[in-house]
Amino acid sequence: MPWRLDEDDPRFRPPPRPAVVGLVAVLLVVLPVCGFLFMHGEDEIAVDRGRVGIEEMLAGRCLNEVNDRFRLDKAMPVACTEPHEVEVVAVVNLPYGGTDLAMQDEAASRCLHAFEAYAPAFVDDPGIEISYIYPDDPFSWNPGDQRGVVCLAGDPARMRTGSLN
Repeated sequence: MPWRLDEDDPRFRPPPRPAVVGLVAVLLVVLPVCGFLFMHGEDEIAVDRGRVGIEEMLAGRCLNEVNDRFRLDKAMPVACTEPHEVEVVAVVNLPYGGTDLAMQDEAASRCLHAFEAYAPAFVDDPGIEISYIYPDDPFSWNPGDQRGVVCLAGDPARMRTGSLN
């Protein structure tokens, strides 16, 4: 007869119940995931502090971290006396209408004129490039709407210090 532990023996431990095993397994997975998300979320909040949205763009504001041609919501404003990638030279309103190419042509034309008025001393500087950011989503435009196009100028080869104005 094989040796067997009696249930009354203090060394006896009943086999774990499936519910307890399941709960422990869930906790072992959920807690680390929640901890990671909490910590990662804090990093994102810390990174986004100080950033400005497109509605806060004004001529004369200098920016770093302008990575996306269609988005400024992750741009980091800096003093123009500090090294920066671009400077906002104007925010112009474009009426809705036409094709993407027509909108791009209109944005480029208006930004060029705005740059000439804002920074006449730099008009012939070959190192300064003019760019713009405008709403590219056709669903964000409604007939008759106006949307702000942010006109930017900067030297793509290096960061500038000082205003263009």
